[in-house]
Amino acid sequence: MRVIIQNDYENLSLWAARYIANRIRAFAPNANRPFVLG
Repeated sequence: MRVIIQNDYENLSLWAARYIANRIRAFAPNANRPFVLG
């Protein structure tokens, strides 16, 4: 678990969205290896 401190909720939301998108791209999912949250 991470504690991320940002100035406001909007910046925190953008950080979280970018983090998840980058993790999905780095994983390089395909039909045989889907990305699963959780």
